[in-house]
Amino acid sequence: MQTSLQYVDQSGATQSAGSHSVQMRYVNPDQTGYTPTLDLRTKTADLSKALDSDFNFVLGTVTSPEFVKQFVEDAHDPANPLVGDETIAAGYTFTAKYDGNVFDPAHPVDGTYTLEITAKNAQGNETTKKTTFVVKNSQVVPLPDSAANIVIHYVDVADPTHTMRTIEVPGYNHKVGDPITTVTPSQGGLNLQLWINENMPNSYHTATASELKSGQVQTPLPTTWPAKQASIIYYIAKDGTVPNGGGGTTPTQPVTPATPSTPTTPTVTTPTTAAEPSVVAKKGEAVYALKKVYLYKNNTFVKKDRQAGYVSKPRVYRPMFVVIGYSHSKNGYLRYKVRDVNHLTKNKGKTGYLTANWNYVRPVYYQSKHKTLTVINPRGVNAYKKANLTSKVRNYKQGAVLHVTKFVHHNLTTRYVLSNGNYITGNRKLVKMGKQKMPRYVKVKQNINRYKTVNLTKRNKHIKKGTKIRIKNYDYSQANSVTKHGALRYRIAGGYITGNSKYVKVYD
Repeated sequence: MQTSLQYVDQSGATQSAGSHSVQMRYVNPDQTGYTPTLDLRTKTADLSKALDSDFNFVLGTVTSPEFVKQFVEDAHDPANPLVGDETIAAGYTFTAKYDGNVFDPAHPVDGTYTLEITAKNAQGNETTKKTTFVVKNSQVVPLPDSAANIVIHYVDVADPTHTMRTIEVPGYNHKVGDPITTVTPSQGGLNLQLWINENMPNSYHTATASELKSGQVQTPLPTTWPAKQASIIYYIAKDGTVPNGGGGTTPTQPVTPATPSTPTTPTVTTPTTAAEPSVVAKKGEAVYALKKVYLYKNNTFVKKDRQAGYVSKPRVYRPMFVVIGYSHSKNGYLRYKVRDVNHLTKNKGKTGYLTANWNYVRPVYYQSKHKTLTVINPRGVNAYKKANLTSKVRNYKQGAVLHVTKFVHHNLTTRYVLSNGNYITGNRKLVKMGKQKMPRYVKVKQNINRYKTVNLTKRNKHIKKGTKIRIKNYDYSQANSVTKHGALRYRIAGGYITGNSKYVKVYD
């Protein structure tokens, strides 16, 4: 190919460079690969709620894949597309480093931390982006004679030099020597084995005796809270691992908590390679989605079979489903057959298959007793004289702290009996265990507007910078949308204002 090149000097004058031969070659992008598409999320770790069943922050270092991947919203490219309900394409690996202060999970400090995350696809192409996470309440005031933390290091039996993930079970609200219960979740108390199961790296399970390598021993879990930090190497194996015939040993403890005995999961005639979830919802039980999920036509998830999508939502508006059956994918993963019961959305009444992965879908109702509960629903929660929630007595507003004397089951739901003898629901979308702090005031950092609706429509007042406002309660926009997460709003006298920390600062 012949082309003529010209040079332009600093004065703008054109200078001829003569004729040159230029060879051009077309390269198939599938051969060289595509630049990864990488979307990151921000997170907040409130360490005072580390024992909450909804605590979803992975404590770890940048060498832990699970710690890094919790910030990845989406990673894929045309040559490495997403499959099923996964948000990270096959073949992707991630590395991370801190830009500024470094978060130490063993000695956490409040603050905002910046991570620089690099995604690499199967062809070796990379993209790097930054995100932030906030750590708060790291210095929780401990009880007298407070116990030390229990640190669990997940180690792959096939690569014992590499710690895949590290978590800490806080001991600050337990006394040294107190027993660590090994009860099932429905009996209440801390189940250390369940805690470990719920934080298990994806596609791994507890290594059995036949999967342990020579010299590897599965350390027994402590039965009492320690005075000094307990550090435990916990061996895990990838799902589908072929046992090596033994070589290591497992102790008689821990005892893996039993999954519900009813209903019985249907018998599968073909062998499965995937580990079952540690907790399986019963047929007829309500579940909700913690993260973005899809409803599929068939039990083996492929993109073309998606019937509906549900974006992640604030807890009070998480999409809810009723389990009407069970099935397994071709690879042996348990699926719930469900019915959509989100009556105010476009998907109401639809049926299909949903993942049973505990990290994505969990029972809506609490399954254990708690001494105190805080109302979190914007419309409050009603109290009744009867366990079937009839004969209404009163409504408790958002932020009310309720004292519980008894925990009861009603069909496939749960109820809490208050100190006055009245019943309230155990629905996690309405109440949250423990005493939760509620925002009381905001100070306006930049001029804002007040609106009539929670979606910030129908402006009815302008509010100047520096104004201090009392908060009635908090809520979220787009409550019934399955495509939009929703933004935090504060209800004040006369309407709603933004909850964006760029515009307002919260005071207790």
